[in-house]
Amino acid sequence: MLNKALRSRDIDTLILFQFIITDLYEQLKDLHYNHRISTSAPILCVYRGQLLSKVELNDMKSSIGRYVSFFSFLSTTKVREVALSFITIAADASKNMPAAKNDLQRVLYEINIDLTSVTSKPYADIKPHSYFQTESEVLFTLGSIFKVEGITRTKDGIYVIKLVLASESKSKSKELLHYIKSNLEEKPDIISLGHVLKEMGAYDKAEQCFERQLCELKDHSSFEAARCYIGLGNLAYVQGDNDLAFDYSQEALKINESLFFDDENLSVCYNNMANAYSSSKDDYQKALKYHNKSLALKTKTNGGDSLEVARSFFNIGLTNYHQGKYEIALKKFNRSLRIRQKRLPRDHYNIADVLVNIGAVYENINNIKTALGYYQRADQIYLRSLPSTHQSLINNQANIRHIKLKIKR
Repeated sequence: MLNKALRSRDIDTLILFQFIITDLYEQLKDLHYNHRISTSAPILCVYRGQLLSKVELNDMKSSIGRYVSFFSFLSTTKVREVALSFITIAADASKNMPAAKNDLQRVLYEINIDLTSVTSKPYADIKPHSYFQTESEVLFTLGSIFKVEGITRTKDGIYVIKLVLASESKSKSKELLHYIKSNLEEKPDIISLGHVLKEMGAYDKAEQCFERQLCELKDHSSFEAARCYIGLGNLAYVQGDNDLAFDYSQEALKINESLFFDDENLSVCYNNMANAYSSSKDDYQKALKYHNKSLALKTKTNGGDSLEVARSFFNIGLTNYHQGKYEIALKKFNRSLRIRQKRLPRDHYNIADVLVNIGAVYENINNIKTALGYYQRADQIYLRSLPSTHQSLINNQANIRHIKLKIKR
């Protein structure tokens, strides 16, 4: 019932379950750190059998080589045959659903876990605590992150999706995972759920999370209240209500500055205030002031070439661009680009985001052919990393068509 509510984003049910979600997370955390899975091999393989729609399967195929996160607690088994039996049970049940009969595909997840690696998302062998001990269940917490290694199809038509639990102890993925989780928060609760729903584009449901949590708080000057205001400010910003975004961001900043919380949280508030000044007030000088404050804290916390620092340089570049200071904007974008190319997979869409804006700078200084080159480089990355309906891809292809018309004139 809990996972069903998570998948369907049933906010009312999730609010009822919020203490169970937190308690389950804490129990998994305790089991993970105090009762490590014992095995003679350093790698443990677990399995999960289920049905996926063709759309979901295609999404997985397009995610090969990338990181994915499941919006539920993920139940797996150490016994392959048990996972296969769940596929059979699910397939038999689906026969009574004519509309779904041709759409659902049989899928077996094979998940490799490096037992020597470090992850902040706990998982545990819960066989000793399970009513069905023969299932040898290993449970992953909500929001666990995996890398999609590949997908094959067996002779009997089952799609085998090979996943690897993302490791924070490996240098190639450590910072990328930190960057992903900075938007998803570590401990699952209603506020972190709101942030996830916002990233998924479910703005109304995200707003419900923040508003309901705010109503339940006795102290509206607390850290939890600041988290709600940050979420509401981000929502207002992405929906174009810049004045409201400014008000929420200002409230969150006031609380965080008075509470003297960690630099990372304060840098988020500074970044949001900068965006609010740019969008709501057209006050680019104040926007730069807050962007630079955010950059200073990120540099102090994460180092000078982290992905968070790259994000700050990107935002500063955007502000300079809107000021018409194209030469300075170009320098900031290039600094962001160098860090992202160093830290991210070469086909990551965040690299394309910078390329698009560099192209826009060159277009505005009438270096049309160079601009086209950057737009086309971005297009190749977007095509490999985003669905065809994604707005960033659509907008950039419009840029390419527009600039080709300019060249013809």
